Amino acid sequence: MYTFVYTIDIDNQNTIQMAVATKKLVDEETLRWKVNTPQLLKEILGNNGMAILFQPINIYKDLLEELAERASELNDPKLNAIMCRMALYEVSDPYSKDYDAELTNKTIELGYKK
Repeated sequence: MYTFVYTIDIDNQNTIQMAVATKKLVDEETLRWKVNTPQLLKEILGNNGMAILFQPINIYKDLLEELAERASELNDPKLNAIMCRMALYEVSDPYSKDYDAELTNKTIELGYKK
């Protein structure tokens, strides 16, 4: 597990500091990274001066939830892998009680199998 901390200067006064935990999965040609999208959005909203983004980020979160639901209905291996890499399935979100690292990694590997 790798953790990167990004500091973004919003308006020369307010900054957002985001810790993004990622794990690289290496296949023959490409490095694959995971980003915990729900935690990223939560972290953005949790910073001072971000109240203006509350509604747009909640709308975006709702759209991502709808996307994840539809992706699970389609059950496409590649799409499932992308959803897991973005932690949009409960099973792939390390902050969820339903998190399953083994299943998440297996789903990602299956989606990128050649």
